Amino acid sequence: MTAEKTKPSHDTVGFRKEVEGITIDLALQCIRTVDGGAHIDGVKASLTRTLNNLGKKSKLIKEKDISLSGEQVREGLTCVISVKVPNLEFEGQTKTRLGNPEVVDQSVQEYLTEYLELHPDILDLILSKSLNALKAALAAKRVF
Repeated sequence: MTAEKTKPSHDTVGFRKEVEGITIDLALQCIRTVDGGAHIDGVKASLTRTLNNLGKKSKLIKEKDISLSGEQVREGLTCVISVKVPNLEFEGQTKTRLGNPEVVDQSVQEYLTEYLELHPDILDLILSKSLNALKAALAAKRVF
């Protein structure tokens, strides 16, 4: 890959927050990647919800029936998250899935909303990229 293709499109967005003894560190940045990556459920949900809410609020998403999917929002996104939980609770049949994602979800949504409202240029860039992914998906649907 050339340096231009991997050049970040905006500064890193990051925060650290403590809630009920749980420490959350998050950093994210849009970088053009071919293979993508895995993200934690709470980050996925809050990122998608926040961008849809702010997109409609800023009127960049004009049609009330259109919403960005998580896949469109995360296209090209690199995210690093560290969650420190003092009293681990695991769920699922094999007890391998960490419980309580709502703490991460709520914290990420609060921070991203505040940050992106204060940095509308980054919000516009991320929404533009996400809307382009939506347009491409709709165009591909029409072809088939």
